[in-house]
Amino acid sequence: DKKELILVWHKITFSAVCITVIGSIIAIVLVLQNKFEQQQQPSNVYSQPDFTTLDSPADTPVVGFCYESFQVIIISVILLLLTFMLISYSLLTKEAVGTRMVNAIMKNTSKCVLRVRLIQSFHIESKGWYDIGYNFLIGGDGSVYFGRGWDYEGAHTKGYNKYSIGIAFIGTFNNDSPPKHQVEACEKIIRQGVELGKLRKDYKLFAHRQLLSTLSPGDKVYDIIKEWPHFVSNFSDVDSLIPKKL
Repeated sequence: DKKELILVWHKITFSAVCITVIGSIIAIVLVLQNKFEQQQQPSNVYSQPDFTTLDSPADTPVVGFCYESFQVIIISVILLLLTFMLISYSLLTKEAVGTRMVNAIMKNTSKCVLRVRLIQSFHIESKGWYDIGYNFLIGGDGSVYFGRGWDYEGAHTKGYNKYSIGIAFIGTFNNDSPPKHQVEACEKIIRQGVELGKLRKDYKLFAHRQLLSTLSPGDKVYDIIKEWPHFVSNFSDVDSLIPKKL
């Protein structure tokens, strides 16, 4: 199962980072301890002792762990805790509909518009694409947001963009179900595609997770669309289901 595989890789990554950080801390402590011991070794050069200053507290050698070592350990522990927090956050953050930038159900139109703009900026500035990768996006306000549209190839499912239309649900739906009007808006845009001749009447419907190693579009959305007509649940060769000419 792809979902379980992703979670396993997350755990492996988390363990590897923790081992690396802990190993670095141990190495730093050992190096500093060795340096401290070398500094405490008596000098081989003989000098006449000054008995007048032996009782001075300032000249009494300090036995124990050096202050610099203590600082390094404290900093290392803080870095370890920050690393743990960041990785834990990344594991808890749900991936939704092909984008990791969406963390909540967007029911407000202004928030949906802002989210679409942020995704567009991310795709253009970070990925170097000429526009947002999706053909359409469905907001929690029930609106359909125009991405690359019907006539331009999307950038959402590598290896299948040429033969598909990518429709993204704005939101995270691993635990929460999408609003009814958001689901209906998606059904409407698919029907419109058939009516306009942009989609074949015998089109095939796939979830993102079926074609790539991802949790998208979330468990709740997946449970909904797998009941829709044209959804392909069992297939051995995906390429054989994709028409060579549109």
